[in-house]
Amino acid sequence: MRVLLIFIVSVLLVVAGGGGWLIYRDDPFGVFGHHLRAPAAIPAPVFVGMTGVGVPMIRHGVVYRYLMLDLVLELVPGADDDEVSNGIERLRPVLTGAAQHVSTTADRLGREPTLDEIKVGLTDAANDWFGREIIADVLIQRTSDVAAQKIN
Repeated sequence: MRVLLIFIVSVLLVVAGGGGWLIYRDDPFGVFGHHLRAPAAIPAPVFVGMTGVGVPMIRHGVVYRYLMLDLVLELVPGADDDEVSNGIERLRPVLTGAAQHVSTTADRLGREPTLDEIKVGLTDAANDWFGREIIADVLIQRTSDVAAQKIN
């Protein structure tokens, strides 16, 4: 009887130990490993800085102040930053015109444009100018408010 009890306890310990090994070891038989793949590498975002974009603030059809913006253009993953960097100076009047359009539209509605409206307008204008989706977002880094000068 004693031998039988020792045998049963030994079998239970071996089964329990093996069960613990199966539970706590990561994929002991390689069943799940072939389904897992390494995640695809995501390219780091690329940013191009731009300073001095003026947004005219219009009230009743008259420019009463300028909002000067320092921008950072976030490019879509895989976009060529040299292409955007080389076109920054030619892009400036396009962005100023887009900002004026956003401001004029807001004035027609009887209010000032929000920064989100300005960002969307600038992003759309930049992508239209490049002819494809190259700018993911326009980030506003700094703003400064300049009063419009009255011309006599």
